[in-house]
Amino acid sequence: MVTLENEYYLRTILLLCEGGAYIAKQIIGRELPNHGGDLDTLLKQYKNKLRHEFHEKQMEKLFPNNGYDRTDVNKWDIQMLIGVMLLLFRKSLSDEEKQKLKEIKLIRHEVLAHSPSASLYLEKYEDVQKDLRDAINTLANGFDQTIEDKCKEYITTYASEPLEVKSAIKRLQEAKDTDDLFQEVITVIRKSQETLSNEIHAVESTVRQDLKETQLAFSKDLRQEVGRTKENLTDKLNLVEDNVRQDVKTTKEKLAEQMEKIEGAQCNTFQGLTEVSSQIKALQQWLVDNLKEQRNRTNEDLNSMSQQLQHKAEDIEFKVRSYDETSSQPIDRGNVGIPAS
Repeated sequence: MVTLENEYYLRTILLLCEGGAYIAKQIIGRELPNHGGDLDTLLKQYKNKLRHEFHEKQMEKLFPNNGYDRTDVNKWDIQMLIGVMLLLFRKSLSDEEKQKLKEIKLIRHEVLAHSPSASLYLEKYEDVQKDLRDAINTLANGFDQTIEDKCKEYITTYASEPLEVKSAIKRLQEAKDTDDLFQEVITVIRKSQETLSNEIHAVESTVRQDLKETQLAFSKDLRQEVGRTKENLTDKLNLVEDNVRQDVKTTKEKLAEQMEKIEGAQCNTFQGLTEVSSQIKALQQWLVDNLKEQRNRTNEDLNSMSQQLQHKAEDIEFKVRSYDETSSQPIDRGNVGIPAS
């Protein structure tokens, strides 16, 4: 993994060393026929001056095998390409072309070669990219459309399209023999990757530990809260059960009391039966009202007693109607059947 600043650096150096090198080679190919057409012969004419411009390793590329083998411009770095052109073709190049070539050379030296971290901050990156794009496009203006399009393709690829870092580093690795700068960049980028990777691993380790401790603390708090909630619910359920039991007890006692009054009544007359029926209806209404207040409680006993009382009321009403139809006959209290409390 690399930083965004490392990516800016990679984009710039790839555009410089691929796009810049491409248009430089096109210029050499254009100018060479006007200077004899043989690059090796031309180089030998300027050999002494070239010694002052390039170091020994670069001179070996210009004059492989001490000049017995032909040079290969595809092995020249951007510094060599521009340096050779400015020396060999200084009279035939336009002032604008020489200025743009010098700008590319300056970018290579001052911005990239001396960047110890292989990174560019956004403001610097935007300035460098602007100057580099302008230089490449200006140098491409004198060529046919195919070469102009190729330069625009390099610019688009390394200025705006997504950059696959591994692929970019691989291209630098493949071209490291062309430019020593590539190897320097690869080394710095890899160190940056290692440093960033170590930092990420350290952060991940810290986050995992913090998460583990947070989970343990939360689990402990949750268990304690569940325990407290369970205790509170248990206390409330016990209170409800106690209240229900007390209400049932009170209701049973009141029912028993009313039953005793009914059992003790003298029901041998029509008036007596009527009074008993009224008492039973009043008791039934009281029970209904009481049950409404306890509708959310389980009270099977009260329902059972209400049903018994309902049946008893219906039985007494039937006897009242029978008494009215058959005259005044004593009612056998033993057949009333109201259970004792």
